[in-house]
Amino acid sequence: MWWHADDDKYSWLLQGLATSDNIAGPYTFVDATSPLGNWSQDFGAFTDYKSGNSYALYSNGDSVEGRDVYLSKFNSNLTAVEEVTYRFPKYDFEAPTILQTENSYYALMSHKTGYRPNSIFFSILLGDVLRI
Repeated sequence: MWWHADDDKYSWLLQGLATSDNIAGPYTFVDATSPLGNWSQDFGAFTDYKSGNSYALYSNGDSVEGRDVYLSKFNSNLTAVEEVTYRFPKYDFEAPTILQTENSYYALMSHKTGYRPNSIFFSILLGDVLRI
């Protein structure tokens, strides 16, 4: 199980990992890490049903150095990300996810407004990024 691991001040910005032999648990905490040295918030995951590759999606925080959204490939046993596949630079979006159709991949995100609603929605075709 992967999740956004943080404290109540959002100062850790890590990805947490716990494992279990059963989906219902019990789970054993493995680690909370910075993926490839980056901060991580608004963590999501995607598995390509055609290739079987799995990816982590996350933004790297609200600081001036951050505001990027990463698409990073997991290793084969899903215990760490091994490479950044694509970086959306300075997009300042959150809650990234990917929808896959038979012919295309779409990244969907909303503008970063915390828990306040917004009407800004962003999508990008990812065909070349995921090498269809």
